[in-house]
Amino acid sequence: MTYIRLFILLTANIIPFLICFGQDSIKIESLISIETEGQHNLAALNRNFDCINCITGKIGDNPLHHLGIYTGINHLLIFDNRYSLETGLYLEERSNSGGNNTLSNLVIFPKILLTVGDSITKNGSVEYFIKGGDLWNEEIGDFLRIYNIDYQGLIGELRVKKLTFGFMTIGDLSKNIGLDLHQLYKFSTEYKSRRFSNKASITINELFTQPVGLHPTKSDINVANYAKYNLSKNTTVEGQFEMRLNEKSAPSYASGVRVNYTHKQFKIKSVLRYYSGTFNLGYNGDGPRYLWAGGGYIGPQLYPLKNFYRDFSQWAFYTHETNNDVLTVEFTLSWNTKVYKKLSGFCDFDINYIYDLDNRNGKIFPIYNTGFRFNFLAVFNGRISITNKHMELRRYYQTMSISKMPFLSLGTHIKLDKLKLKTKFLKS
Repeated sequence: MTYIRLFILLTANIIPFLICFGQDSIKIESLISIETEGQHNLAALNRNFDCINCITGKIGDNPLHHLGIYTGINHLLIFDNRYSLETGLYLEERSNSGGNNTLSNLVIFPKILLTVGDSITKNGSVEYFIKGGDLWNEEIGDFLRIYNIDYQGLIGELRVKKLTFGFMTIGDLSKNIGLDLHQLYKFSTEYKSRRFSNKASITINELFTQPVGLHPTKSDINVANYAKYNLSKNTTVEGQFEMRLNEKSAPSYASGVRVNYTHKQFKIKSVLRYYSGTFNLGYNGDGPRYLWAGGGYIGPQLYPLKNFYRDFSQWAFYTHETNNDVLTVEFTLSWNTKVYKKLSGFCDFDINYIYDLDNRNGKIFPIYNTGFRFNFLAVFNGRISITNKHMELRRYYQTMSISKMPFLSLGTHIKLDKLKLKTKFLKS
């Protein structure tokens, strides 16, 4: 509780005065969000640890077998409805089996994100927007490469009516995700209307090459086009085509179609992707490490517990599977329904299939978690379920392993989103 009190005191009181000193009257809003999630897959009840298409054939030991739980506290300061500072503090207990004071199982890490947006012209027809810091699972109009991951980056946009001219850079993904992608710089032009948007982009890739990596050159370029159409308030369709240009290899391609449907407590996502062999060439890096050589659940790089609850699909998974032409299918379903009073049933499915077009063979990765939730409050629930989804710490990217047999699982979730603490007007 000491960390939490100091955190709220700093962000809610000290920072606004430091930033606003010497300014004219400024409206400041203070909001806080709190999320806690924990899960315990009862490994002691299972004797069969065989897994589906995993690296060793067995589920590895991981925090979810010992009640891994985290709390995230995010404080948002909004200045004049135009600028914001998000400061987050995340606390993890990665194994309650080791005792609550075992330092190797305790983790604290921050989130810092600055956002600036304002009009250049009086009528608001020309605006600028800048966002920089910790970008977590950011939606950037890309579901072939940069999606479902966290990174430090900077996004800048100039908006002129329905047109947006954008720039983006991401720092060292090779340290955070096993992609051997040191840095990227993305330039884009986007047209956006109420129901339709289209973004064309050019990305410069700084790569790791021999003797460290397997890329043919130290840098190359990707040219892409992404489009999105809102069929209805519940359904969207997205398409993307991307070409990789490297001076030592022929042009290579990737393309995909994604459909999302959401209605109340029911969500479906279906994605079809194609990657030609050399499109992913060299991106199967052999770092980072999420485990120390001597064991434990923390390595030189952290796999945060919060990321376990994401979807399975990510670009690194495809780059590490094969260098051949591949066709992939992703299908996710989330459904929740009331059973009796505060009791509800739920099921989550995440099914992925990758097909090697050259060797004509495929692999399936079927994930499920289904059971019952008891809704103590609208923002607080406990659950009991059967699942085959487990945290995987032995790969070079943050992923899951899939057991052949179901595990009994217990979990809890609390989420309070953007609770308003205070509004102040400060004068110099």
